[in-house]
Amino acid sequence: MKRGFDPERARQFLEAYGEVFPPVKGEAALLADALTIVAPIVTINGPLEDLFFVQEEFSDTRVEGLMERLEWANSLPAWLNRIRPALQEMWA
Repeated sequence: MKRGFDPERARQFLEAYGEVFPPVKGEAALLADALTIVAPIVTINGPLEDLFFVQEEFSDTRVEGLMERLEWANSLPAWLNRIRPALQEMWA
């Protein structure tokens, strides 16, 4: 399974979350911006931490996994920008 956001799972989550915590006026429009802001933190706390604080010997499979996660993290801001309107609609 590829890492990253599954649009259907994101929709289900935001719909369920919105039933419990509906966004205040304008909040849903800022969701993509908020996720973009935390993207570098997620990257540092995820694949980069795994790369720099190695607990075990690297295997080719582990390196491939780290590279895949870094590629995903690098593409996240552009992806969020593309789906900005959809995220807003999902959390209405």
